[in-house]
Amino acid sequence: MIKKIVLLFLFLSIQSFAQDNQQLTSKDIYSKDGLVYKVSNDSLFSGSIENRRWTNNILLSKNDFKNGYLILYTEYYNKSKKGIPCRKTYYYDQPFFKKKKEDKLDFDGSIYSSSYFDENENKILEENYSEGKLIYSCQYKDGKKNGKQFCLSKTGKELNYIYENGKKVN
Repeated sequence: MIKKIVLLFLFLSIQSFAQDNQQLTSKDIYSKDGLVYKVSNDSLFSGSIENRRWTNNILLSKNDFKNGYLILYTEYYNKSKKGIPCRKTYYYDQPFFKKKKEDKLDFDGSIYSSSYFDENENKILEENYSEGKLIYSCQYKDGKKNGKQFCLSKTGKELNYIYENGKKVN
């Protein structure tokens, strides 16, 4: 009898926990004044929305929200139902849907390219990686190379340059 009560308690605990972290669909939320709300109770939405191919349930993308703001958008390679991320776009908390950082990923989940953006979505830094090692980095201003550029040659030699307003000065 005690085992049945314990099992019932565990089952109810799992059910209530699962309901708090339940995956919603785009039909369960709405947007108003740049914020995202739950349809069920008109509260600001925190959680994830998955977008899947309807024919075979392949995970295509996922939106993560915090207090009504989009904070992360993840695109997936079209290979499995579980999903392998190919691109992650991070957003600033307050300016509505403004990109902060974008990572491009390999099939193993390692980052091979990162781009950073200011609050006006202008690229300010680009980095490329190979096997987890930085092989290229360049600063930008107003869409042009501006500042330090670092890269590794095929032989592994470090090359450093300085750019001003898109033109190499060193």
